[in-house]
Amino acid sequence: KDKLGAFHGNYGHCYYAIDNLEDAQFKSSSSSCSAGGHNCIHINSTATVSSPCDLILTPSSRLIWFRSLSLMNDNELALRSQYYFFTPFALCLNEQVSSVVLPLTDSRYRQDIQYLEKGNTDAAAAEKHRLEEQQRADARKRDSE
Repeated sequence: KDKLGAFHGNYGHCYYAIDNLEDAQFKSSSSSCSAGGHNCIHINSTATVSSPCDLILTPSSRLIWFRSLSLMNDNELALRSQYYFFTPFALCLNEQVSSVVLPLTDSRYRQDIQYLEKGNTDAAAAEKHRLEEQQRADARKRDSE
């Protein structure tokens, strides 16, 4: 099966999709990107598009994600254990974006999930218990009708 596209970037900074593989020859490089110092794949091609994370891009490179969070400060680093030591990238995946319309049933709107994301496990457990009791009461009411 032929490859239809590719995905490359700098972990935690930006990711690009390459829709047309004919406009680039791939060459893996062990050099570091200037943003963050992580290894990344460079495209053996002339850069035609500027990249926010110092990658060489092809004409069909399409930005699909860019970190909008600033680097973690000392206070945030001290609190990482409360957030399961997630990276800034992992934390921002669940961040609510005003330009994206989500259904009201999306789990990011659940109060217990929001408590968990903030590291408040006691409040999350209490809220989850409250929701489950409400669901059981609703189910009993439906069964009795």
